[in-house]
Amino acid sequence: MCSEKYNEKLIALINHILNKLSDERKRYLEEELNNVIKTNQAIKLLIAYDIAKYLNENKYYYVFRGNINSSYIAYELGINNVDCFKLNIIPEQCYGIDYKNNYIISLNVGTKVLRKVLKHIDDVYKGNLYRLKSINCVGRIYLNITERLYVIDNTKKYNTKAIKQNGIEYESLTAEDISNDDNIFRISIKGKYQIDLVDETLKIINERNDLNIDYDNYKELKNKSRIINKLCNYSSSNIDKSYFIEVSNKYINEMIRDLNPKSYNDLVKVCCLLHCYGSFDDDQLNLNNSISSIDDVYDYLINININKEEAFHISEIVGKGKFQDISESLNDRLPFEFIKLCNEFTHLESKGFVASYLNQDMFTMYLYDKYPNEISEAYLKVFKDINHEGEYKKLEINL
Repeated sequence: MCSEKYNEKLIALINHILNKLSDERKRYLEEELNNVIKTNQAIKLLIAYDIAKYLNENKYYYVFRGNINSSYIAYELGINNVDCFKLNIIPEQCYGIDYKNNYIISLNVGTKVLRKVLKHIDDVYKGNLYRLKSINCVGRIYLNITERLYVIDNTKKYNTKAIKQNGIEYESLTAEDISNDDNIFRISIKGKYQIDLVDETLKIINERNDLNIDYDNYKELKNKSRIINKLCNYSSSNIDKSYFIEVSNKYINEMIRDLNPKSYNDLVKVCCLLHCYGSFDDDQLNLNNSISSIDDVYDYLINININKEEAFHISEIVGKGKFQDISESLNDRLPFEFIKLCNEFTHLESKGFVASYLNQDMFTMYLYDKYPNEISEAYLKVFKDINHEGEYKKLEINL
């Protein structure tokens, strides 16, 4: 009965946006929606939507992490900022091939906002929440303060343990307790200084009554070439300079220089290469044919007529760096070069996950390009109490 109620709510939200979409996008969204309804996955999207709505209404910047960035429904509902339709990301990367993937709702917010978001979740969903308990290296039990366990059907009883924190007792479970339990999923929220930077910059801009932030222009990336050029800024005299938030070192900047990305899709590909772990020969670093994400593996296998289920299974194994466990059994079915490359990977990310971080970097660069004084002032406020001299140097702030 609960699942029907959640399905109806999700359908009502979708109906508000369907008429604004092209026929092609509408079909893409409806196919994902039908599978979500069929497998009772609506509750997760609704909770993610509620969290995003709370953050948007309070004008807090945030970035969703993980699998939900491969959901086109999440994009159209304003939950994430990754246009899966444009990037050709299949929703199975979020839900699993059978739409039964027990994914985590995971996001980054500012450190100053973290407690407020957790309190909102605790207040709204208090009848359905447990805490996640862990054991540290000396055997002491503790509660993970930024994680919540959401119980879909709260009439189901669990063997919980009451743990006291700040004078309050919380019912808790371990990760092992909830493994393979479709009735429980995790909500994980982390505070990040990079998000504080954006929050503080927007606050400064708003206080000065300059509300001319071109969100639509940014969202559609109409000025993408200018922002991409700035994001990939490097010079022979200062090769360590980069505006990528998540990753920055000499090797990465040399890769950006050599690949010379010209479009948003190119930059997504480059960022996938930055996040994957494996060995490459110089001639393998080619934006047109390199495999750099779980999605690339899946697309390649589909293009050589491997069935959808098997292609998805193989791509997940490659992403976890475990392809060597099955590669021998595939010798007569897959090209030698593909097997050799996949054996070298120790980790691959999904395209949606990487694109979400790239969009964060692009928005930061957009603010730096349009509001250099405000973002410099924000840096001084956000990082004044921590040793973050390297961050200042990236934006050429003279301490």
